[in-house]
Amino acid sequence: MVRVVFLHPDLGIGGAERLIVDAALALKRKGHQVTVFTSHHDHSHCFPETVDGQLEVHCAGDWLPRSTFGKLYALWAYIRMIYLALYLVLFSKLEYEVAFVDQVAACIPFLRLKRQTKVVFYCHFPDLLLAMGGEERVGKMARKMAKEGVGEKEVEEEETGIRKRKIEDTEGTKEEKSLEKKNQDKDDEDQKKMESPKSSHLRKSYRFILDKVEEWTTGQADCILVNSHFTAGVFKETFKSLKVTPQVVYPSLDFEKFKPFESLSLEDVGLDRILPQLPSEPILFLSLNRFERKKNLPLALEALKVLLEAHLGDSGQDQKDQKGDILPSLSDLLPLDPDVSSRILLVVAGGYDHRVQENVQHLEELESHASRLGISDRVVFLRSPPEPQKAVLLRVARGLLYTPEAEHFGIVPLEAMALGTPVLAAAGGGPRETVVHGITGFLLPPGEAGGFARAMGALTKDSKEAKDMGAKGRERVLREFSSQKFEEQLDKVVKGAWEGQK
Repeated sequence: MVRVVFLHPDLGIGGAERLIVDAALALKRKGHQVTVFTSHHDHSHCFPETVDGQLEVHCAGDWLPRSTFGKLYALWAYIRMIYLALYLVLFSKLEYEVAFVDQVAACIPFLRLKRQTKVVFYCHFPDLLLAMGGEERVGKMARKMAKEGVGEKEVEEEETGIRKRKIEDTEGTKEEKSLEKKNQDKDDEDQKKMESPKSSHLRKSYRFILDKVEEWTTGQADCILVNSHFTAGVFKETFKSLKVTPQVVYPSLDFEKFKPFESLSLEDVGLDRILPQLPSEPILFLSLNRFERKKNLPLALEALKVLLEAHLGDSGQDQKDQKGDILPSLSDLLPLDPDVSSRILLVVAGGYDHRVQENVQHLEELESHASRLGISDRVVFLRSPPEPQKAVLLRVARGLLYTPEAEHFGIVPLEAMALGTPVLAAAGGGPRETVVHGITGFLLPPGEAGGFARAMGALTKDSKEAKDMGAKGRERVLREFSSQKFEEQLDKVVKGAWEGQK
């Protein structure tokens, strides 16, 4: 038995928080003693396991600000985690052998004030890529890794009967050349933006210091874990001075948490009162993400617009799917039968925190965008839906729309597949390692509404295909992302760290 303490900055209801809760519970089931320390824990905005006695949670440092006049978020995140580590080491009197640090590495050197402590750091993504043009760099990395097939080989070899992609001629087709040039032009434009006067010298100096601190403190961990091969590749590209290969530990799902809700209907959880003019046999599509701009949620709205009105927008292109033209063209799918079209509804749900300015602003932006597109009567926005509503929506949806281009891993696609729902995901980042194209869902060109509309149209017209894909998705999740597999990996990591293994 190893005594383990988890340190996490904000124990809310996001994917990172879900992973920490699952990891803590997994180690408890393995017989380890587990305690969680966090800088913020709102009992009305958290996972139930953190308040119902399953986990021992301590909060320290919530009196510290999160920003200075809406600025310096990263600096204050570092300060809050450093304070949390100092409180743990100097005042908590908690006995532990292994500290499991999540997201913010700045606190690691302070944990070493207690001798013999081993530190495991779970890197969801380098912080320096989440600010100051970082999202554009991540997008570029995602496109590069998708082209190189990072993470794809592992997925294809797991699935029998899936024909491996042929290596295309280096010259490529005219269409591929055009797309590559378009992406390169976008990258060049993004680079110019990053170098524009808006990025002041002071801000660059501020980020330079924080980035160096992040890289150095990350290297102080005894063991570094990442959530996908995509993140492992980004880690190596970003922290080039660290001569370490992070270990990939995929997040898992606790399938038991869905059992209490498996027989519930939309009416049972009150969604019939929330969804407008709910038809007797609704065709629901679901988008489930935090209300953040990097999640590319407008794409889901634009895809719905294309689906309902057979309108391709300015491009006029009938986009192909990511790995070959296995989807029918829009001209073959649209227009939909009026009776079918009238039953389609999009639910955009996700984590929402009124304290986070971006959540508030982006929800307003999405509502305005839906109004401009003329689809407000077909879209419902749900803020932080409770677990029963979330489970029912995931189960009854015809398909999950997962729009981020470079998601580090993405736990929501796993949840959807576990409940038998196909996933329509942008072909970049972690979903390329979880979604098997044409088998458990579709991997689609990032940012292209037409591609998503084609997949939505295919599933709308063929409910049997949707059910078959959902069944295969469930089989894949049960096989590859089980809590038992996750438990074994973490148990090995914790024991290995305590025994001094790197």
